[in-house]
Amino acid sequence: MLLKKTPKIDLCDIGGSSPLKQASQNGHTDIVKLLLDMNPDVDLCDKSGCCPLQMASTNGHLEIVRMLLKKTPEIDLCDIVDQSTQTSKSKWTYRYSKTTARYES
Repeated sequence: MLLKKTPKIDLCDIGGSSPLKQASQNGHTDIVKLLLDMNPDVDLCDKSGCCPLQMASTNGHLEIVRMLLKKTPEIDLCDIVDQSTQTSKSKWTYRYSKTTARYES
């Protein structure tokens, strides 16, 4: 009912988390689908640099990863916390590729 009022779908909480990031992180597939139908910014990162695709992948929510990938997100996003090195990006890329590999098998 609230979504019929055309809400600001990318409105974030105090930590910078969008509804899409929270739903992706927690595996709420139906909510993610509903939000994606409203064309949110799929690359919107929270204050620590985490995006919806990263959180879904990290937490093993394969169906959500697939839905997000259909929206052509920027898969090279890395954590702000560790931007000065490639460590964080390497860990994210590894987790992303492992999740994708599990999904495709």
